[in-house]
Amino acid sequence: MPSTWESCVPPNLALNTIRVYAITKLDWIKIQQRKMRAQERETPREYLDRESHVVWSQRRLLRIVETATAPRVALKPSQLELHVRPCSDTLKRHEVLEVWYREQIKAVAPALLKNGNH
Repeated sequence: MPSTWESCVPPNLALNTIRVYAITKLDWIKIQQRKMRAQERETPREYLDRESHVVWSQRRLLRIVETATAPRVALKPSQLELHVRPCSDTLKRHEVLEVWYREQIKAVAPALLKNGNH
C-alpha cells in the first residue's frame, strides 16, 4: 500500500484540522483496506468454451466457434459467440473480444453522454 494519500477539502480548512480528521479515520480506512484485499477476485480468463463472461451486466457463456473466416463476435440471449480460426490462441481470442467490447462501448457512448446518463 502507498504511504501517501490525497484528500479533497475546502481551501479554507487549516492543515492541522485536516490532519486530525484524517487520523480519526485511520481505523476505518484500515478496515476498508482489509475488506478490499479479502474480496474474491475473478480468475484470469482462458477464453474456453462455456467460460462465463459479463456483457452489459449480464452473465453469458462463451461459445467458441472455430471457422475459416475472419474473427467476429456475436451476442446471443444467453451466449457470447466468439468466431475464431482453429489455430487461435488465448491471446488472439482476448484481442478479438477486447476490440468487440470497445466497439460496443463506442456505439452507445455518444447517446449516453448526450442524454447525461454518464
